[in-house]
Formats: sequence, C-alpha cells, structure tokens
Amino acid sequence: MNRSIPRNIGVDWNMRFPDVNQTPPRLTSGWRIALLAALLLGIGATIGHARFAAPAEGPVPFRCDRLPLDAEAMADLSRHLEGLARSLDPATARHRRGAAQLLALAAALDPQNADVPRWITTMHQGGRPPQPAADSTEHAVESVTRSLRWLDRSDAGQDARALAACLKDVLLLVDPDNVLLQLSSGDGERGHWKSWIPEVSAYEPEPKATVKEPQESPAPAPTETPSATPAPIIPRRSEIRAVVWQRQASNGVTRWLLQPADVRLDASRLPPASNAPSLTIISTAASAAYAETLRSITAPAFRKHGPTLAGWGFRISSKALEDSLVCGKAQFPEAALAVLTASALNGNQTDAIVLGRFDEQGGFRQAPLMWDQLRALGKANRQRLILPTDTEELVLSWLAWEKPEFFIHYEVMLASNLDEACRFAAEQPDEPSAAALKAFEQFCTDAMGRNLRTFIALSKVKRGLGEIVRQLPHHLSAKALLLQANNKRPILLHRLALCSELRRITEPMEWITGLEDPLKIPADRPKIGDVHDECRRNLDALEPYVSKQDDALLSASRTLDALRALDRAIAIKSRDDLAERLPRIQKAKDEFTTAHRTLIKLMRSAEPEAFR
Repeated sequence: MNRSIPRNIGVDWNMRFPDVNQTPPRLTSGWRIALLAALLLGIGATIGHARFAAPAEGPVPFRCDRLPLDAEAMADLSRHLEGLARSLDPATARHRRGAAQLLALAAALDPQNADVPRWITTMHQGGRPPQPAADSTEHAVESVTRSLRWLDRSDAGQDARALAACLKDVLLLVDPDNVLLQLSSGDGERGHWKSWIPEVSAYEPEPKATVKEPQESPAPAPTETPSATPAPIIPRRSEIRAVVWQRQASNGVTRWLLQPADVRLDASRLPPASNAPSLTIISTAASAAYAETLRSITAPAFRKHGPTLAGWGFRISSKALEDSLVCGKAQFPEAALAVLTASALNGNQTDAIVLGRFDEQGGFRQAPLMWDQLRALGKANRQRLILPTDTEELVLSWLAWEKPEFFIHYEVMLASNLDEACRFAAEQPDEPSAAALKAFEQFCTDAMGRNLRTFIALSKVKRGLGEIVRQLPHHLSAKALLLQANNKRPILLHRLALCSELRRITEPMEWITGLEDPLKIPADRPKIGDVHDECRRNLDALEPYVSKQDDALLSASRTLDALRALDRAIAIKSRDDLAERLPRIQKAKDEFTTAHRTLIKLMRSAEPEAFR
C-alpha cells in the first residue's frame, strides 16, 4: 500500500539514494569564496551597526548521503531554505542568525546552490537580499514542513532526525505561531549548531562609543501602555467525542468495551479578583492521578494564550470517562482533549471524533488499539473523524474488508499535528477547506439510497471525488472512495487489523486453556465442539482478506485444529478404562494449549497494548 509521500521525496530505499559509501558533499568554491570574503570584510561586518557572522564550514550534524531524500528533493529543499532566509527581517540579531542557519542548511543540502554564497556576501556587506513574495514564502514553509514530517520518522535514520531537529529550529523563526514546532522545540534549540553557527551574541550590534556632553534634563517621556493581544471569544460550552472503556453487564458478567463518549469543556467568568485562568478536570477519586496527565496535555494551549485568558475558568468533564477509569485499562482520549481545549481557547467549537495521541515532539500519531477503536464507532450519519496521518494504511483496511460505506458514515480527515487536527475538527471549517467539505456533503446526499459501488463508478462522480482530493489532500474518505471506484483498493487487511480480528475470533476459546479437567466443563460454559464451530466459522469468513502465508492466520488455524482434536478425544466412546483415556485427552489438551500460546505470542508482538 503506497503511503502519501511529500513531493519529490524518494521512497525506494535502495534505488534512489546516493551511494552510502560516498563521502559527504564538500562545499563548493563559491561557498568558500563567500567565507573568505566574510573574513576579509571582518566577522563584524555590519548592517547598520548589526553584525552578521558567516557560518563555518562545519561540522554539519548530518550526512547527505544517508538522508532518505534523492538529489532532486535535496536541491528543492535547499532552494526553499534559501528563500526562507531571505524572508527573515535582519533587524534583529536572532533573525540574522536564523538567516545564517537557513543558508548553512541550504549549502549543506545542495553545494551547487549558487545563491547561497551570493546572499552571504550581500549580508556581510551590509545589504539585504531581495525579499521573496508572501505566497512564495508560504509555499516554502509548507514544502519544508512536509519534508520535516518525512525526515522526523523513527525509521528515517539518525541523520534524517538530525536534519529534522535543525529544520524545527529554523521553521519556528519563520512560523512562530506553529504549535507543533513550539511543543517540539521546548525551551531551547533541538539542532546541533555548535561550532557550525556562531551564538546569537556574534550577531548583536557593536556598541557605539559615546561622548558625554552636558545636557539639560529632558522632560520625562510619556509612558506608553503596550497594546494587549485581543482575547478570543471563548465558547461557553464545547464538546468533542472520544473512545473510552465502558462497562457492560450481561447475565451477571461485567465486561469493559470500547465505545464513543462525549467530553465537554465549560468556560465561565471568574470573580473580578481572579486573574490567572483556572482549569478543573474531572475530579472523582479514580481520576485524581489521571487528571495530571490531562493537565499536561492541555497545558500547551494555555501557555500559548497566556494573559488573554485572565479571568476565565475552565472545566473538563465526561461521565463516561470518569466511569471508565476504574477499569484500570489504558485510556485513549488524550488527543481529543487536546483538540477540544486548543479549539475552545482559539474561540472555535468542535464537531468531530478524534482518535490518536500526540507524541513528545507534538506530532499526531496512531494510538494503541486503533483498529479496536475504529471498530467501536459503529454506524454514524456522516460524522467527522480526525485521525493521524500514519493510520492511513490501517483505515484503508475497510476497503479490503469490502466495507467502503465506512467512508460515508465517517468523513475521515488525516492530520499530522495539533493545528491540523483543530482545523479539521472545527464546526465551522476554514475557507481553504470549506469548498471541499461542502462538495463531499453534496456527494453523500446524492449517494443516499443508491448502491454505493455503482454510484462512485460514474465518471462524473469520480471526477468530483478527484477534485475534492485535489483541493483537500487530507480528505481520506474521498481518496478511499476514489480508490474503490478505480479498482485500486487494497485486497488484504493491515497486520494490526488482522491481529485484532483474530483476537476477537479466538476470544471465546480462552477459558478452555484454564480447564484442569476437560471432562468437567462448567454448566455455564458451551460445549467445546460448539466453541470450535463458532471460531472456525468466523475464521473462514476472514480468510479471503488475509494472505494464505500469513503466520498469524496459520497459527489461528492450527489452534482451531488442536481444539477440534481435543473435542474428539473427549467425545470418543470406548471400552477402555477412564484411566487409559485420560492420557490421550491430556495430550490433546496440551497440544491445544501450546498452539493457543503460540497464537497469543504472535498477536502480542503486533499489538502489545491489547494484552496488558
């Protein structure tokens, strides 16, 4: 299954990369001339009285030949970084250093980029490179951000992560309001700039020598009150949906099942004497420890808005979530709470289900038991569903399972960070998304009451779905239905979906492994033969969507064969004494237990969280 890849970024890990044995590219003569010119002009060259210290030749913290980018992608990235360097205003020392950082990265990625040494020389001579157009800068930020997401993957390699850390530092200068970058950067720089880019002090203005002359005492200047940032209009009540564990009792047996639940945030004005904003989180005895986890998740949104929230009190509550905490199972509503809080503090209502988690770098990632959470949703009437981008292949298993209707019941949007998740979860979509979302709403209306597979095969409908994907690439529902219409859907379940389904299919037999005497089955338990028949029927229904060579499927089939053998050993009627029959029964029981243990081990390796 092809994953959505940033433009011009290599995917073939063997064919498109430079030779890993080649030495890292050295800086070109143009770059060396620029460095020499900087030295001749003096490291203290000024823009007015502002200094610009040239980057050193190294050490560069990554090797280009080990990056998961081809030569064309590195050249494009270099060009975008060079453009962003020109977009910074050199009026501050921090931005002058940022320009040096951006130009140094551009030179390392593409030593043939002739503009880099030119702008180095220009800035040393006190000038400013031509500023790019605003739309060009915006395009460059989007392109670099796409590359950053690709490079920051855990499987991209150490050099890619080192480059990603540097990109986060410089992007935060260009896009200071980006919450993802704020969370990932923390209180300091992530990239390794030591001995490569001078400290910010090297870019601060040179002090002027002043001569004191007697002067009359000037009249005190009027004190200016800094203008306060306007506070957003905060909604008094906001809601979002998450999936939590909920208790179900049947025939005296209590089970915990994943089910959707509402989570609410209420905002109210505090008494006039109260200044700092307050946050109250569900406060039952079972939730006391978990409340601290929720506070850490919502804290970035409060830090971002700071004093604009003075005089406001907030309360997060969910009866279903409070009840679920006593089960002791891992909870998964954190991403929904982060989106709910950040949206409300920005003055926006939410109308969506959010599944996933935010990692330490602020990236939106797949949560444990994601397929179980998706299965728990049931049917809905075009409910917006916000998922992390790394769940795409897993979610497309609904197509492999021949259930394309899922993508009409749920309008699935993929997000990579908190900003995108808030944007797609908003009750009122922003202008760039509104047209595509309205077009999909009309598509769902037109499809109502019709055979979905026949309807989406119409040329006009396929063109409409393609236009939605072009306008809003994050719209997975439109993309999935277009794959179905073009006969390009996946035919096999994703590994996580398979293991989750096998766990569900084989669950009815788990109690048999604990039987001390297979001849004494409790009255409230079904016959072993009936358990086998039920599990076999469900497994046979699953097989068309799984590779016949899949080890998990083979292990499940062997476990059922062993269960069938146990049932037959118990059922055999013979003239032998019971003492002679028991060893054969025990042997069959041991073989079943061993086969079942092997199956559990395979499923645990795919999804450890399901067995805690």
